[in-house]
Amino acid sequence: MQNCDTAFIYTSHEIGPTIERFPYRPKKEWISNQYSWPAPGQRVTFTYKAAPKAPSEIQAIVVKVIYELYDGAPILSKQIEVENLGKQAVILESFKSEILALTETAPKVYYGEPHEIRILAQEPGTYIQNPKKEPVQTDAPRDYIDRFTQLFVVTDYAMGGDMEAMKDNPAVRWVFDHPQYEATGIRYYGQYKPARLEVSPLIGPNYEIEPGKTFQSCTAFEMLRDATDSERRGLAECRFWRMMAPWTQENPILMHVRRSDEESVKSAIDQCANVGFEMVIMTFGSGFNIENNSPEYLSIMKRLNEYASSKGITLGGIHYWPAEVRKIKMRQSAEKPVNLLLPEKKVVDLENLLA
Repeated sequence: MQNCDTAFIYTSHEIGPTIERFPYRPKKEWISNQYSWPAPGQRVTFTYKAAPKAPSEIQAIVVKVIYELYDGAPILSKQIEVENLGKQAVILESFKSEILALTETAPKVYYGEPHEIRILAQEPGTYIQNPKKEPVQTDAPRDYIDRFTQLFVVTDYAMGGDMEAMKDNPAVRWVFDHPQYEATGIRYYGQYKPARLEVSPLIGPNYEIEPGKTFQSCTAFEMLRDATDSERRGLAECRFWRMMAPWTQENPILMHVRRSDEESVKSAIDQCANVGFEMVIMTFGSGFNIENNSPEYLSIMKRLNEYASSKGITLGGIHYWPAEVRKIKMRQSAEKPVNLLLPEKKVVDLENLLA
């Protein structure tokens, strides 16, 4: 290791209990077991300041690295905060909130493009221009790598539409440990094995931190596995989701209604109330439009929500962006990557939205 006289310097640390990432109100009628929120454990915050020889533009920047370790499970979470205590805005062009070198366990794979290239509106070849000198992501799918690694990693920066935890986490990147060293074949005998975890968005954030403001990164969750058999690994993941995302245990009996006009939705609500269902979803292509914020449309949604509540039914909706709209928004994202990625669909609980 080499000393860097411009690196941030440790100043202090603070230990306390875990804190909730956001308010969560469980629906007790949808969940069979009550889980603690947040998951109990300890939170450790390390604070760093700029070095005396660091550029003047970042002398007023404070960086915090935050870990949470949870009781009863080999799980930790990690995120960073960048606070601007100065008088001028600074731009955070990119970050890596985790860099963790591991013992290689995956089989031989080749370097290549991450599969998110299809939703990033980027030119092919962006990530493999100089693979012998820059860390690159393997072209192997993350769910394939997950079969062999002993570390389960997801983040709350998740999207993509694959509906699988390991595929829909573009910030989780398995890269080759050291391209220059591996290219010699001395260590791996010519084989390339992803042996380093990095947590970083593929683009941006290019985020402007105004004076007195703080940037918060996505949170990475890492769980150490203790077995290689699928059954035990699956049980561990179930435990993980119950602790880190207890709302995944809420399972209302729901019905998809194909149209979002008042008559159709009220008819579906009546049917659900009669047979014991708990939720109505205005489904794909129903006409439900979460981006329509006109007073007239919001009034209709409010009436429908009140009618559903009077019947003991929760009302929700799914909204898809049309393909052409997504292409336009992706091009805008590439030109101005402050708004990183846009989800392909949104599931909305109107009861909370209109409250």
